[in-house]
Amino acid sequence: MKALFANINNKPYFLQLAYLLLLVLFCYSVFSMAEIILLLLAGFTLADMNNLIERLDKDNIGILKILQILTTIGVFLVPAWLFAWFKSHNAVAYLHLQEKVQPKTAAVAAMVTISALPVMAFFMELNQSLTLPSFLQGLEQWMREMENSAEKLTYAFLEMNSPQQLLFNLLVIALLPALGEELLFRGCLQQLLTEWTQKPHKAIFITAALFSAIHFQFFGFVPRMLIGIFLGYLFYWSGNLWYPVLGHFINNALQVVVYYFTQTDIASAELKPVEALPASSVLFGTAVFGATMYLFYKNCHPHLPNTGNEHTIA
Repeated sequence: MKALFANINNKPYFLQLAYLLLLVLFCYSVFSMAEIILLLLAGFTLADMNNLIERLDKDNIGILKILQILTTIGVFLVPAWLFAWFKSHNAVAYLHLQEKVQPKTAAVAAMVTISALPVMAFFMELNQSLTLPSFLQGLEQWMREMENSAEKLTYAFLEMNSPQQLLFNLLVIALLPALGEELLFRGCLQQLLTEWTQKPHKAIFITAALFSAIHFQFFGFVPRMLIGIFLGYLFYWSGNLWYPVLGHFINNALQVVVYYFTQTDIASAELKPVEALPASSVLFGTAVFGATMYLFYKNCHPHLPNTGNEHTIA
């Protein structure tokens, strides 16, 4: 593999993108095989494995969470780290993880994430109301069934009866996905598309669309893409991947914590009817979100990355 990825920076960008995809598929295959072996060693048969998601009892949920950890590591963390190393032989520098986190900037990034929630709720409402043409009703029904299955699994994952289970869910649902997905999407894909197109805004939007699409949830596509967009700008404006990681973590962690204390699942809110938000609330929420984004930009603007540096994102 080392020979295949040698001198990757000298290869056309479409090949570099193909190599990134190849790494994801390769690592996914390796970790999937490892998961199967672990299940076999634990006494599961192939039939049992097929029924894991259908039988969401207490024991199966614990196993599924362990598998989720392995999948996150295999699909996001490892491929991103390998690609970054092949690109620069210094994965930490390429992924912009060596920059210090400034408390003030981190606080503003947290404000951006929290202020985005009402805006995301509005777009969730719009996304829910979308329907496909009549000749695609079969496809729409299939997508809704997929999302209902995802909702069922989300409820099972979020079932928590102790602080220890809360902490474990924060690891599985918030921390690891935030770190892994940001490494792959913002750290690798967004930077690669920026180098390729020399248009950072275009790269941010394309990356956000792919980020949303990979979740395979049509009725939550728009708000998830918007989350990807503002995370992309947190990275672009700051040149520091820790800020979108923080924003991503807060977005996911809030859902886990709210469910723990209220037993209300806002993580799968897109699968439930959403009452229309008053226009005044939407406008006020949009204004607050825009203000926090501007504050973050102004806070980072003096340190906006230089387009001449191969390790920058602009």
